[in-house]
Amino acid sequence: MEFPAEFNLDLGLVRLTEEFQELVSHLGFEDHIHLIDISSIPSYDWMRRVTQRKKISKKGKACLLFDHLEPIELAEHLTFLEHKSFRRISFTDYQSYVIHGCLENNPTLERSIALFNGISKWVQLMVLSKPTPQQRAEVITKFINVAQKLWHLQNFNTLMAVVGGLSHSSISRLKETHSHLSSEVTKDWNEMTELVSSNGNYCNYRKAFADCVGFKIPILGVHLKDLIAVHVVFPDWIDENKVNIVKMQQLSVTLSELVSLQTASHHLEPNMDLINLLTLSLDLYHTEDDIYKLSLVLEPRTSKSSVFRNYDHDHDGYISQEDFESIAANFPFLDSFCVLDKDQINYSLFWQFIPDCGANCHKQCRDLLVLACRKFARGTSLSSNHGSLPNSPSLPAGSEMQENSNDYLAN
Repeated sequence: MEFPAEFNLDLGLVRLTEEFQELVSHLGFEDHIHLIDISSIPSYDWMRRVTQRKKISKKGKACLLFDHLEPIELAEHLTFLEHKSFRRISFTDYQSYVIHGCLENNPTLERSIALFNGISKWVQLMVLSKPTPQQRAEVITKFINVAQKLWHLQNFNTLMAVVGGLSHSSISRLKETHSHLSSEVTKDWNEMTELVSSNGNYCNYRKAFADCVGFKIPILGVHLKDLIAVHVVFPDWIDENKVNIVKMQQLSVTLSELVSLQTASHHLEPNMDLINLLTLSLDLYHTEDDIYKLSLVLEPRTSKSSVFRNYDHDHDGYISQEDFESIAANFPFLDSFCVLDKDQINYSLFWQFIPDCGANCHKQCRDLLVLACRKFARGTSLSSNHGSLPNSPSLPAGSEMQENSNDYLAN
C-alpha cells in the first residue's frame, strides 16, 4: 500500500511475495491472503526505463528557447521536468545511495542529479552567450525573475540549480556585467541566495519548505545529506541483536516525506514541444573548464585584480621594494619562493606563482602545482626584467590559474 512501485523495481520481491502467499494458503490462513495480494497493484514499469538521448547540436535552439519564453513559462516548464524526474526516484534508489555513498547502478538518481547540473550549466551558458555586459546583465536579471517564479511554484530544487549557476565563478567574476544590474534586481538576488544558503544547515530553506503546503519539490541534495548523516551517526544494531529503532525512525521521517511528495499533483499545462526542446537544451556536454574559458574571453582578468593593487600608488602595475617589505609579514610564504632583488615588483606575477596562498587551478594540475612550487623554492629568484620565471618547470597546456570570485591572496 505504501510502496507499490517497489514491486516493479524489484522482481525478486514479487517472487518472494508470491511464495509467501502460497505458504499462507498452505497453512490455511485464507482470510489473510488478501493482505499480501499484489495482483491489483498498478504498473510502475515506467520507473525502470531510463531514456537514452542523442548528442546533437542545439545551441541556437537553446538561445531561442530562452529569449522567447517569459520567466513564468520557463519556470513552469522547468518545474514539469523536475517533477517528472523527481517522481521516478524510488525508495530503493535512496536506500542504495545512502548505503553505498555513490551513484553506481543508480541511473534514476543519477539522471535527476544530471538534470540539476544541466540547468546550472545552461544558466551559465545563456549568460555567456551574450556579447556585451549590458546584454549579459539582462540575462542575469531574467534568470533572477525565473528563480522568483520557481519559489512561487515551490520548486526549490530547480531554484537551487538556477542560483548555483548564477553564483558560479564563471559568472560571479564578471564585474563589468554585474555593474549593469539595478539595485532592485541585486536586492532580489540577495534574497534568493539567502534562501538557499547553507548557513545554519540550510535553516532558511528548511523553514520556507516546512511552511509550504501542497505541491512542492525539495532540494534533493539537502535531504540526501540528512539521510547520510543519520546512516553514519547511528548504528544499525544495538546490543548486537536489536534493531536501532531510533535510527529507523529518523530515516523514516525523511524518506516518508520524499516519497509522499512524489504523488502530489500539480496544475501545470506544459507545451510538450517546448518540453522536448528544453530537455535537449539541458543535456549539455560542456566542461567546467570550457565554460570558465568562455568567461575569460568575454571579460579577461586584469593584472590589477590582486590585493597588491592597493599598494600601487602610481598605478603603473608595480610596487616598490619598500612597499612590498611593509606588507611582507602578511604573506609568510613569499620568502620560500623567491629572493626579491629589484626595486620594482610586478604584482600581477603573483597570480601565477603563489599556490600556498590558496590558488585555484585546474583539477589536472593540482598535484603538479605542489611539485612545481617545491622545485621553484630551491633558490630561483624573481626578476622583473624577465616577466616570467627563469628555469621554472613547465605545466601542461591550459594550466593557468583560475581567478576566484574573491582575491585568494587576501585570504
